[in-house]
Amino acid sequence: MLSKNRHEFYQKLSFQLQHLERTATQGNLVRAELVTELRRMSQWFGEEVINLNLQESESLPEIQQSYLTEMHRLFRLLAMDVTFLQVSRQSTTTEKRLEMINDRVQTLLRYCEALLGEYK
Repeated sequence: MLSKNRHEFYQKLSFQLQHLERTATQGNLVRAELVTELRRMSQWFGEEVINLNLQESESLPEIQQSYLTEMHRLFRLLAMDVTFLQVSRQSTTTEKRLEMINDRVQTLLRYCEALLGEYK
């Protein structure tokens, strides 16, 4: 069962990921806005995970730790995708990067749903 703090964390993360998804898929994409939002989210994710681990002294179940590790990896990959998106000049390259970003965000959302659903 998720603690109240962790449950709120995953709900907030899910909400922020949905917002990031809308930003990435809007018709008139502003790349700088996407970069800023992703950096803010990545920083928040790291800080919150550390804070939650400090606040809750009990050990994290292995499955939750696995999800968090994978989420952290996906945030790093998203940062690379956004960097490549910023320098892309051809529309096909831009479209492919946006697809990759959307796929990674969808995966992160599924992880949040799994954690929230499994640990009610």
